[in-house]
Amino acid sequence: MLVLATPNIRASVAERGARPFFEWVQLEGTGWHFDVNARNACTSNSVCSALLGHFTVNRSTGEVDDLDANGGDGALVSNAEMKRLRIRFRIENCRLRSAR
Repeated sequence: MLVLATPNIRASVAERGARPFFEWVQLEGTGWHFDVNARNACTSNSVCSALLGHFTVNRSTGEVDDLDANGGDGALVSNAEMKRLRIRFRIENCRLRSAR
C-alpha cells in the first residue's frame, strides 16, 4: 500500500488511468524492492511507458525511496496518506515482533 500511495503512482492513475501492479518484488537486507508497472496501455495518444517506477520500502521505518527520482539517484517520498500508512505499518511490525 505504501508504494501505491506515492505521488507519481497516484498521478499515473489519475492522469492516464494506469492500473498498477507489482512486476517484481525482492526482499533485501533492509526491506523490499519493487518494480511497478501498468497493466493497461496508455489511454491517450501520447507515448508513455508501462513502467511506473522502481521503489524500496524500509522494513523498519516504512519509508519509501523512489529510485528513479533525482535522475536515478533516488529520493524519499511522502504525503499525508503515506504518513498514515507508515504509522499503521510500524504498529503492525511491532505486533509481529512481540508475538515471536
